Amino acid sequence: ASLAEQHGITLAAAHFSHGLRPESADAERELCQRLCDSLGLELFCGQGDTTAFAKERGLGVEEAARILRRTFLEETAQTWKAHCIATGHHLEDSAETLLLNLVRGSGGRGLQGIPPRQENRIRPLILMTKAEILDYVRVHRLEYADDPTNFAGDNARAVLRREVFPVLNGINARSAEHLARTALDMWQRDAHIRIEADELTDSFHV
Repeated sequence: ASLAEQHGITLAAAHFSHGLRPESADAERELCQRLCDSLGLELFCGQGDTTAFAKERGLGVEEAARILRRTFLEETAQTWKAHCIATGHHLEDSAETLLLNLVRGSGGRGLQGIPPRQENRIRPLILMTKAEILDYVRVHRLEYADDPTNFAGDNARAVLRREVFPVLNGINARSAEHLARTALDMWQRDAHIRIEADELTDSFHV
């Protein structure tokens, strides 16, 4: 928001409640509204029943939540005529994704972690650590809420955060950074190859 005028962009915010923590949903939505009001941003809100959607589609809760959230963001972007959707994924998120994809056998594409850009989605914080983001939030006295499910439960990401990364950090305190930068390097190489392949294909149609 502080850079919007300098870069000639207009911002709005979107908040989606997954229906997984109904006891805190209202408070978190109100927090988002207060923050947006303080920044002069319009806020779009949506909600879904992730548990019911997961059961209906035969999906895991994490995957169902991602589909519902992404659908809401895409529909909101179309309604507001937004050119892109910026999400708050950070460095550790990408490192986790690389590891999850690696153990699931997803191939080279999965080793790209969470790319900084995919179609109309951008991740401007992807090379910032969670600690750096929290430092910024505290310095500027911005309200925020913690999601207790980030570390609780038996979903894959919670297990990584709670059990795996403490071990990796014991080996190298910058393990998450190294994983995330490797993922970015893989994405950049893939993007470069795709550009060269497109140029080569175009040259055959001249």
